[in-house]
Amino acid sequence: MFAAGAGLSLDCRGGGDGGSSRVICTELYKQGKLDRELYRMDVVYTAKHLSPITVRGYHYWAVPMVVKMRSSTLLTNVFEYLTIARAKEIAHIVKPKEYKK
Repeated sequence: MFAAGAGLSLDCRGGGDGGSSRVICTELYKQGKLDRELYRMDVVYTAKHLSPITVRGYHYWAVPMVVKMRSSTLLTNVFEYLTIARAKEIAHIVKPKEYKK
């Protein structure tokens, strides 16, 4: 798990296997803004297609961004829009015929 810093605990593992995963998607999922299937496919895609260095770079900026999202509805809404669009794109890559939303 990623050491997120003082007072911040984020689930940055994917699929229960101890591998690194999403931060912003996890926050949006916890807030009920990202559905379970999109979240799951994003975790699968990350595990299969992103290098550990890329994930660490993502965590570098995403963990502090989640802290800001928790106190800003506007920032959360912006990331919700961007994240859901990207998650739907990933869904078509991971399971093109099974996900049609």
